[in-house]
Amino acid sequence: METAQLSYFLLACQFKNQAEAAAYANVAAATVSENIDALERELGMTLFQRGPRGHYPTEAARWLYQSVEPLLQAVEAAETILRADQSAPIKRLEIISPLQFMAGRLSRAASMAARTIRELSPDIIATTHFALGRAPYVHVLERSAADHKPEGASPSARIVLDYAQEDEGDDSLPLLRDEWVAVSGGNRHRDGDGTVGFELLRKAPLFLPPLGEAQLRQARAYCDTHDLPEPVVIEEDVGTFARLLREPTPFNLLAPRSLVMASVERLNLSLARLPVELVSPVVARLSSREPAALAYVEALRNALAAPGSVMRYEPRITLKQIRYFLAMSDHLSISGAARHLRVAQPALSNQLRKLERTIKGDLFLRRRTGLEANASTAKLAALLRPATQACDRIAEGAAHYASARRERLAIGVLPMIHHEGPLARALARALDDLSNLHPTVRLKILEGPTETLRRWVDAGEIGFALVEAQVSRSWQIDLAIEDLFGVVSNPAKAVLPPGQVSLRNALNIPLALPGSAYGLRQILDKAAAEIDGHFAPQMEVNSLSTLLALVRRMRLATILPLSSVQSLVEAGALQFNPVVEPIVRRRLSILFSPERVLTDVERSLIKALKRELSATGMSKEAAAQRAIYSAE
Repeated sequence: METAQLSYFLLACQFKNQAEAAAYANVAAATVSENIDALERELGMTLFQRGPRGHYPTEAARWLYQSVEPLLQAVEAAETILRADQSAPIKRLEIISPLQFMAGRLSRAASMAARTIRELSPDIIATTHFALGRAPYVHVLERSAADHKPEGASPSARIVLDYAQEDEGDDSLPLLRDEWVAVSGGNRHRDGDGTVGFELLRKAPLFLPPLGEAQLRQARAYCDTHDLPEPVVIEEDVGTFARLLREPTPFNLLAPRSLVMASVERLNLSLARLPVELVSPVVARLSSREPAALAYVEALRNALAAPGSVMRYEPRITLKQIRYFLAMSDHLSISGAARHLRVAQPALSNQLRKLERTIKGDLFLRRRTGLEANASTAKLAALLRPATQACDRIAEGAAHYASARRERLAIGVLPMIHHEGPLARALARALDDLSNLHPTVRLKILEGPTETLRRWVDAGEIGFALVEAQVSRSWQIDLAIEDLFGVVSNPAKAVLPPGQVSLRNALNIPLALPGSAYGLRQILDKAAAEIDGHFAPQMEVNSLSTLLALVRRMRLATILPLSSVQSLVEAGALQFNPVVEPIVRRRLSILFSPERVLTDVERSLIKALKRELSATGMSKEAAAQRAIYSAE
């Protein structure tokens, strides 16, 4: 890593694509892309994903942004302070926020205000830190970094940037009015003036992102006042919209504009104003009203008022120069520093001269006995040492993340009714193959309905999930496995005579079905909607084993894929009536997050699973089932 490389990365996070970032910096587009590619290779992380309107930073990139910025701020502060020949004691302002970091308007303005204060008063150094999203691997990185906090003086004052509470105290100063907007997929609901009407908001489910309790109460009260659907809080990363970008049906997400604006601009989502204004004021809470804190708040207000602001760092000091200088400062000997760093003495001397030209002053007095520190040496060392500590934490955190991905594998599977079913057998054999190839990998398998598995994938809790494929997308791997549905009942209490049954007739028999979170139910509901019908089951049972137990003991039926009950049908314990007009099919796929690249271990397991599924004959069974359907 180098300071110039990191500065290009921060700049790219603020634009729709790397070409725009390069044009802003007046450099070749290849310069930006090559630096970011090298950074991704060095850290082993995917930092950007392509969207329909550009690229967007992943959650790992937003962690990196917040880890990198203090490093560049420290370098910039050192350059500013030494140029100003500042002799007053350093004052530190700590600006923190529980609001999610999105490289958006508020976070950029907070950083710009920190620079403004430092330029006006070089004795004041302000650092900023916003909260991240909820992906567990980012929390792993944060915990790893928390074990190595940088050295330095305690802050003179702390400022918290947050949404106003109902009982906001006198220590708060207003910053901006954050207007709420409605986000939806595509461009479905925006009127000509950019406003969505209440009538359209009532026609689709309403979602809310994870927010503070005060904001959630405010949103729910708004929905209640205007007779809107009850909003549902979803575990969505609003930086990538990993779940909602896959949502096939209309939806509306209500959220403060500052939280989603940067992401919506890069993705195929629509943003519209609400018909009646809903606003969440953002305030700055001050631990003390000392002049430095008040000056920062004023600078932040000015930065927020400036449209289209971009935070660009142009460090002239390199990390190599910093490490060499600190080694010489610690040893007060070029030869001693060279031995410590295991580099040649001329290399240290050359970098020291470049650093002194940058700050326009000498850092050491050269004596025959070694180096002698001058007035600038200790000051520069105190300013720059946090930069190397931040760099070390970044490298250590990234290595910890990569190691965790290599050593642990968590996957999700859809519920299986019978342990002797072809899907259960294929999974068991694939996992046995994996354990032989990768004996040190710790495996975690979670079972759940499709919607739960999607949430776990989006949140990073599992690497991939075996689900029912409904829409072909680039982040799904189709397993080419087809399973056909039929009505399942107890032959002693049969609700249908043997043979085929049309889907329309199946709607009218006494049914027990899984709930709407299950992929099986979603497939059935979609098929029913295509014939202008709908299922109204007597029971909804969110346990497939319980569902079968009820069907075997009551005059009830359910609708399931043949492969899940085939052994019981062949044994005569259950009756299977194939559904026709239309034939209803289930296809299986591997679902993974577009925010990350599958690991070698994950790819190895998927390959084994595809091989074992083929060996169990599920694809052949599908062909046989079609023959049965046509014969009947």
